Amino acid sequence: MPLLVSIIVNFRSERWLPRCIETLYTGGSEGCILVDNDRLDPPVLNSLKKIYPGLEYIPCGKNIGFSRANNIGIEHALQNGADYIGIINPDVWFERGWLEPILSAFASYGEYGVLTPLQLEYEGASLSEWAQKVAGPERIQAWQPGDKPVEVPWIEGSAMVIRREVIEKIGVFDEIFNIYFEDNDLCRRAHLAGYRLGVVPGSTYHHYGSGSFGGNHSLERNIRCDLSQLIFTMTDPEKSIAANLYSLTYASGQLGWSWLSGRRTTFPHVMARFVAEAWRKRKAIHNKWKSERSLVRSSAETQRRREKQTDKQESSRKDASAISAPRR
Repeated sequence: MPLLVSIIVNFRSERWLPRCIETLYTGGSEGCILVDNDRLDPPVLNSLKKIYPGLEYIPCGKNIGFSRANNIGIEHALQNGADYIGIINPDVWFERGWLEPILSAFASYGEYGVLTPLQLEYEGASLSEWAQKVAGPERIQAWQPGDKPVEVPWIEGSAMVIRREVIEKIGVFDEIFNIYFEDNDLCRRAHLAGYRLGVVPGSTYHHYGSGSFGGNHSLERNIRCDLSQLIFTMTDPEKSIAANLYSLTYASGQLGWSWLSGRRTTFPHVMARFVAEAWRKRKAIHNKWKSERSLVRSSAETQRRREKQTDKQESSRKDASAISAPRR
C-alpha cells in the first residue's frame, strides 16, 4: 500500500487531538507527524506517545504560522518516502475506512492531484457548509461507489490528501500566508499545473471549524482571514497586475464596508493592519505573482495531456466492460 503520512499542526488544540489522531490511525493512516506551534501540555503529549509509539513529534517552540509548520512536516515526510501527504486539522475526526476510497481514487484517476473525504458537521451526519457550497448536495447524492471523484474548484485544508508528484511540481504551502487561504493558493497552483481536485463521497470525515479559536469568529481570526484573502486576490497569476489591482480595490471596498457597518469602533485598527501588512509584503506579493505566471503559460499544454490520458483510461474501461459482458 502506498505510504500516507498525515501532518497535524497543534495550536491550542489539546481538546481535539486525541480523537483526531485515533481516527486517523484506525482509518488506515500509516504515519502521523505532530508539529507543535504551541506548547502542548506534557500529560497530553505523553499520553499520545504512549498510545501511538509511531507518532512523530516536532516542537517549534513558538507559533511560526500554519503554512510554515505544515511545510516542516511535509519536508520531513517526503524525506522519509511518503507517496501521499495528508494535511489534517486537529478539530476533525474520520469515519472508519476513510483512507481506502481515497487511495483507490488516486490509483484509478491519475488526473486528480488533491483529494478529500466528504466533509460533514462535527456531530451528526449533515453535510458541512463547505460541502454544500463547493461540492453540491445533488452531485454528492448522485455519486456511486467506483465513480469519479466529485470535481471541485478548491479543497479546504482541514483534510486534504496530496500526491507527492504535485508537491514536487508546484511546491509546498506559500508562507506568504500565515494562516487561511494557503489551501486555496495550493489548490490554485495545482489546478494551473494541470491537476484536478476532488471530493470522494465514499470517504467521510467530520470538521468542527476554527477549533484553535474555540469555534468563534473572533476579531483576530477575522482580521487574519481577511488579510490572507486580500493577498490571495492580489496574486492571481491568471490575471494581469492591472486586473489584480482592480480585484483588490473591489475586494477591499467590500471588506471595508463590512467592517465599517458591523464593527465601527474597530475599523481604523483593521484598516491600519491591512495597509501595514500589504506594504510589508509588497515585494513578496509581486514576486509570487511573477514566478507563478509560468504555471499559467504551461497549464494549457498540461491540461491537453491530462485530457488525452483520461480519454485513454475511459476507452480502456469501456473495452474491458465490452469484453467481460455476457453474450446473449
